[in-house]
Amino acid sequence: MGPGHAPRVAAPPGKLPLFSQAIPAGQAVPDDNFGRFLAAYGGIFVAGSIAWGMVADGYRLDRFDVIGALVCLAGMAVIMYAPRSH
Repeated sequence: MGPGHAPRVAAPPGKLPLFSQAIPAGQAVPDDNFGRFLAAYGGIFVAGSIAWGMVADGYRLDRFDVIGALVCLAGMAVIMYAPRSH
């Protein structure tokens, strides 16, 4: 795939798995944990988008891309797995 071709060809299959996770979100997650679910979805979405760019578009990561994705995943892990008192 070259420049200009990836959005038409790769965007629909790339969006499908990302959006399919969000469809049942409002129904499957109790209200008190919905914010944590969105944090997890956001962290995975950012890292997955960068990975998709590498695979589908041949995007070459620099150290800031890697650091940014790791920060998103680390933040998601803190929100999801921090000990709670309830």
